[in-house]
Amino acid sequence: MATFSPDRKWIIQQFRNMAIDEIEFPDIIITDNDGIYGQWLTPIFKEYFGIEIIKIPFQQPWCNGRIERMNKTIQCELLNRIILSDLKHIQSQLSKYKSYYNEVRPHQGINGKTPKYYSNSPTVLRKDIDLFEKRSHVDGLMTSFHLAA
Repeated sequence: MATFSPDRKWIIQQFRNMAIDEIEFPDIIITDNDGIYGQWLTPIFKEYFGIEIIKIPFQQPWCNGRIERMNKTIQCELLNRIILSDLKHIQSQLSKYKSYYNEVRPHQGINGKTPKYYSNSPTVLRKDIDLFEKRSHVDGLMTSFHLAA
């Protein structure tokens, strides 16, 4: 869920919503040293959600590289390509992008596979099939090609 003013109550509510939706919680969350993640975060998340909070060291933003890279990916692939009108529109587009990112978009770190379908078995392409099917995602902003059945 997106908001213009994230605060303590909003963060806790997002995790309550995840619990209601039966979404599995991570074991660990790595945060930066933003004031929003005050001393209250660690005991509440450990007690209510069973999540350990690890803060990156002060004045070492490179320790937060993965989340920064994800933010850059979302900005470049989605947010820079559309005009957003309100929070509902932002949430809708982010939800569609999340599905695209996890189910369609190939990831270099897992040998071109998608997180949802990642396995250790190699992908074998049949050479007798040369027809491809074009699919649009995120309201036509993203395109993928799949072997036609």
